[in-house]
Amino acid sequence: MPDDTELRDIQDRAVDCASDGITISDMRLPDAPLVYVNAGFERLTGYSRGEILGKNCRFLQGEAAGADAVAEIRAAIAEGREFSGELLNFRKDGTPFWNLLSLTPLRDASGAVTHYIGVQSDITARVRAAAALEASNRKLAEANRRMRQSLEAAVRVQQALLPRKLPECRRVEFAWRLTPCDELAGDILNIFRLDDTHVGVYLLDVTGHGTASALRAVAASQMLSADIHAASLLWEQCEQTGKYCLAPPPLVAGKLNRHFPWDAEVGLFFTLVYGILDLETHQFRYVCAGHPPPLHFSGPVENPVTPSTGLPVGLAPSAYEEATVQMAPGDTLVLYSDGITDVLDGEKRPFGRTRLARHFIEGAGAPLGDTLDGLMASLETWRGGAAFADDLSLLAFRIRSE
Repeated sequence: MPDDTELRDIQDRAVDCASDGITISDMRLPDAPLVYVNAGFERLTGYSRGEILGKNCRFLQGEAAGADAVAEIRAAIAEGREFSGELLNFRKDGTPFWNLLSLTPLRDASGAVTHYIGVQSDITARVRAAAALEASNRKLAEANRRMRQSLEAAVRVQQALLPRKLPECRRVEFAWRLTPCDELAGDILNIFRLDDTHVGVYLLDVTGHGTASALRAVAASQMLSADIHAASLLWEQCEQTGKYCLAPPPLVAGKLNRHFPWDAEVGLFFTLVYGILDLETHQFRYVCAGHPPPLHFSGPVENPVTPSTGLPVGLAPSAYEEATVQMAPGDTLVLYSDGITDVLDGEKRPFGRTRLARHFIEGAGAPLGDTLDGLMASLETWRGGAAFADDLSLLAFRIRSE
């Protein structure tokens, strides 16, 4: 065992080797001067023992030290209690550093404070890192705010492209529903007058979700404008007369496919069903580009439909064929995205086409809007508490009975 002299030497050397600054102030003397500083304090501040012993430690403080921190130190000393806090100090050469200061009072037998032990730790790197993190978080919050504003604006633009007012047709009832799985939908649909005797409808489903898919959906919908102009693919100009006439659905799909060729970097394509309803004959001419075919019901009876072949738009060159459905009073036609049939329940079973068709069969006598609302409610129940993995879109119309 070391003797007392050797032990004191070890203690002194250990204190001097400490990286933190250690000081002792004598509270019995005027202005509580420093009576001891270790080598760590000299390294931290740049002052030598000879320069600072006998002085109050406030010489480390500058005008930027922080009035609140200084006042708290003075209050703690006046009350004889411990203190721990951060304050800005300055080295001998004037460079600032952040000091984690700990003050502990030493008391005599009567309980009076005779000395204060001070421990100073340089936490400049930590404070700067915290400040940098805070600044980064502020920038991130501002970027998120701008992104949120842009996203909300994009949502408003996309919603403005959905049917705001359904065509007024005495003998036809229209309804639609679209529930995006994210803020921005990759599905988009529309119902619009083409001329006095024709109504156009389309439903398209872009692969993926989010901004890129939504932008592709918006771009495609702009090209499917009901307005008669050269940019709309729904019209073609007759060479003989120069007048515009309705473009057949397969021609529309083909033009879209050429306008949106496959791009491996983007990796987007979309399925489409586009059709024209003749309000006089009730014939529906349509094309499906990789899209599920329509459902056709005569009251509570489902009718088979002629398939329309063709690859999704933007996947590869493809030929498209037209199909027709001859509707009669009381008939209902339903267009839907595969997000409807692909909804999974808790056991990972898809909702499926059969359940979808059964819903319309059982709701044959109800208003079309109520039937669509009931279907959406059934899908909510079917999924349980899980989030929808895809957009849900439905478009339906019914020929009213005479």
